[in-house]
Amino acid sequence: MPVFLHDGQYVAGEFASFDDASRGEIIQAGIGLLLGGLGFAAYDDQNVHTALALAFTGLALGGIVDPADISAYSSVYCIENASVDSAATAVANNISVSVLSDVDGGTDCITGCDDRLSNHVVIADITQWAYANVKADSDVYNVEVNNYTNLGLLDKPLVSSVATAVGNNVSITVGPLAD
Repeated sequence: MPVFLHDGQYVAGEFASFDDASRGEIIQAGIGLLLGGLGFAAYDDQNVHTALALAFTGLALGGIVDPADISAYSSVYCIENASVDSAATAVANNISVSVLSDVDGGTDCITGCDDRLSNHVVIADITQWAYANVKADSDVYNVEVNNYTNLGLLDKPLVSSVATAVGNNVSITVGPLAD
């Protein structure tokens, strides 16, 4: 079974408050609304996800929406005679699609022809838009090792610290099932 995907993902912060806005900020916001409306109107009856991304861009340029703050933090400390894994991951937009099948669509005319259709098909139209400050921190400190037997035989690092910050991410895997 093939996968047909039409997806839109959008991230932004809150709408800005114009309670104490200056004349220049209000004009900038008006221009942003105009650009956002034109962006959306330019794609009338076309790809609504692209139109929304253009509209959000206009709103961001006009200062009408603030950037989102997306953060992840991992802190590990005061570890004695033990291995440490610390990881922090912050992501604004993410999509993962896997299509794995045992129907390969191949033809084997020596033992008999096989004309089955392949299931290894993804047709996708993906729009991701992020107006965000994405931050990840992973801290490891005060790790102490004393009289640890066979330290060199560990099958992983004594200390692993990973921080990953991603704005937009798409991962698509298509193919046969692994043997």
